[in-house]
Amino acid sequence: MAGEQIVMSRLLVLQSRRMMLASCLRRSQVANRPALTERVESLQGAADKAHADYKAAVLAWAHPETPQFWMVAYATMIENAESVVDELRTRSSELPISDRMLVERDATELKGIIKRWRSNLMRPQATGA
Repeated sequence: MAGEQIVMSRLLVLQSRRMMLASCLRRSQVANRPALTERVESLQGAADKAHADYKAAVLAWAHPETPQFWMVAYATMIENAESVVDELRTRSSELPISDRMLVERDATELKGIIKRWRSNLMRPQATGA
């Protein structure tokens, strides 16, 4: 019960940060003022932090049988796998050419897996479930 409340509170904070950001973005499109641009950047940072806090709360407190948990778990897994691919490709230049080719093959295979994970993640949304 307490875990659900923690998750809900983080979700409410995230939603409020996103609404404030959207409002400020609309105002900044109408009036191009430096103060609004700074405020948008600040609110974007706050929204990003609120999103990270929400994801952490879901992974720590949400019941694993809920769709909310699996959406966040899949998204986190995808983000981490994409970071691994980026790191592999960045560091492969330090390797001999034969090893670089192996790393590139592995990175390509991992990208295919990520693509399937994304497809699985989006499938329930597309079917209305």
